[in-house]
Formats: sequence, structure tokens, C-alpha cells
Amino acid sequence: MRILVDVDGVLADHVAPALAIVNREQRMAFTRADVKEWAQQLGDTDIATEIKRVLADPDAVMGMPVIEGALEALNMLAEKHTIIIATSRPFGTSASTRNWLWVNRIPHSCFVCTNDKAALEGDLLIDDHLPFVAAFAATGRPAVLFTQPWNEDMPCVCRARGWQDVVRIVAELEP
Repeated sequence: MRILVDVDGVLADHVAPALAIVNREQRMAFTRADVKEWAQQLGDTDIATEIKRVLADPDAVMGMPVIEGALEALNMLAEKHTIIIATSRPFGTSASTRNWLWVNRIPHSCFVCTNDKAALEGDLLIDDHLPFVAAFAATGRPAVLFTQPWNEDMPCVCRARGWQDVVRIVAELEP
């Protein structure tokens, strides 16, 4: 099976460094749970602006933590499946993103930057952005919504609340 895996919110915690900047600069105490939408207002700024700022800084990208359980799960899945990294990060962040994947030993055979994940050749998509998940599923292929505070209230067909759920779902889809 060819498994398409998103980076931000699925493999990398892109919100933590953005919140650290906001909290330091504005002397606030925002948490991940406060981020309920892409343009979530955070004092004088919003999370989307701050994430873009973080992605523009290769050092900040390198400091992004790996989502809990991702490395172990992907190592297990890579034994039987092809892992394709499919991110909607701006193309200009490709080098720092690839470096982050390499340094964190994220197994994968291919890396793609795209805003049209439904157009990719893959058998399963794992993403935290409901529009990508819905578009992929509309092609008749399974897609998993990886739970984050910004999508936990959104209805979906298949949801993973962590990487253990992803491994279970993949096992259920195997022939």
C-alpha cells in the first residue's frame, strides 16, 4: 500500500514553536488547545501568520518536535508499505523540511509539496486538514483525519486520535 502522510500536525508539531514565539513576544500563555482554526486569533496576531513565520526559518523548522508515536509507527508501517510524504508546506520550505525528515529519521520513499493531495497516486492519506481528507476520500480511496484541536469537532468518516489508531486502521485496510 502507498501511504501518503502529511507533515504539519501529523508528523511535526508546527504549532508549538509558533505558540512559543507568540507567548514570548506578547507575554501570553496560549496552548495548543486554544488553536481551533487555521486563522485563530492570538492576541495581536494569528496562528497562520506565526506558522508561516516559523516555516520561513530553517532553524525553527529543525526545532519542531516529532508528534508522539509517529517515528515508531512509520518504522513499523514502512516494513510493509511505501511511505510518501505529502505536505502542503510552501515549496520554498522543501530543503528545511527534507532536512527535518532526515535528522528525525522519518522513513519515506518520496517527498511531495502540493495543495492537491487528491491528485497524488496513493492508496491512503493521513492528514489533519479535513478538506484534503474529504477530497481524497471523494476519489474512492480511504483517508484518515488525524485529530488535532482544530479539527476535533469536525465530522469525518475515519479519524485517528494518535499513531496507534493509524497503525490499527492500516492493518484493517490490508488485504
